[in-house]
Amino acid sequence: GDLDRLCTLINAVREEILQGQTLLRGDANLVYLEDVLDRIAKDAQERLIYASERVLRVEVEGFRPTPSDLEYPEKLEEYWEAKLGGREGGKEGGKESKKEGEREEKKKGGALTTGDGSIGAVLPLYATWFPTLRMTLTLLSKIYRAVEIHVFQDMAQQ
Repeated sequence: GDLDRLCTLINAVREEILQGQTLLRGDANLVYLEDVLDRIAKDAQERLIYASERVLRVEVEGFRPTPSDLEYPEKLEEYWEAKLGGREGGKEGGKESKKEGEREEKKKGGALTTGDGSIGAVLPLYATWFPTLRMTLTLLSKIYRAVEIHVFQDMAQQ
């Protein structure tokens, strides 16, 4: 949502406009435009930092796990069973490798999907990650190119 829009704005102003067009022209009149665009980029970065810190505070620090979030050995075992079952045709010794009523899973494009190939049944590796790890890494991957490196490092350490 807002994080994506801010990242896009910052990248557009910094990389495409400031570095790409105005600096190549070398026009003295564009110096004022560069100042305005630089202020816009810095303002967007401040907003991005604030929004990112809020996400970290509310969604990561304030996270309350559900019982399904804490079923860690089972999640990993299901993932590996599905992965191995998909490579071996989903059967072990002539019997289905999954419990009755569950759909057979097949490996498809780096992710695991059910036999019917439905999108809702995709089981990528990050599905086994604890939710706060997934949220944190997603946030950091969004802001990496949009903020200065020292700001990114500070946020990554939090």
